[in-house]
Amino acid sequence: LFSGKSNNDMLKRQMEVVGPVPEGMRLQGNAGKKFFTKSGHFGWINPEVEDKKPVLIKATSLSVSRPLQKEMTKLMASSPSEELAGSKVLCDLLTRFLKYAPSERPRPTEALRHRFFGSEGTDLGGPEGQ
Repeated sequence: LFSGKSNNDMLKRQMEVVGPVPEGMRLQGNAGKKFFTKSGHFGWINPEVEDKKPVLIKATSLSVSRPLQKEMTKLMASSPSEELAGSKVLCDLLTRFLKYAPSERPRPTEALRHRFFGSEGTDLGGPEGQ
């Protein structure tokens, strides 16, 4: 899903699926300072070019260009329709796990009540898929 040629490239791919890293998280820790400038730009290093100078991209301008549901549909293009329908439920669960803030992700016991695991009880608060 986020395969890349470097941690920097994987982070860019993650933002293409999930959206930009929230402002309050960009400069936290060593990784945030490594990938983001104080002015809020993401320093993407294109692994396909020899010049390893970062291309500065305003973090807030990074939008979801590879929605999770679309990526999963491509991966399952040759699957039967019932599996494709199941991928929407899986996509909903994955979307919840891919939140940047850990406090926004479901706890294991909440996740196990998700429709993906066969529970009819809860869908963790409504649709969130893309």
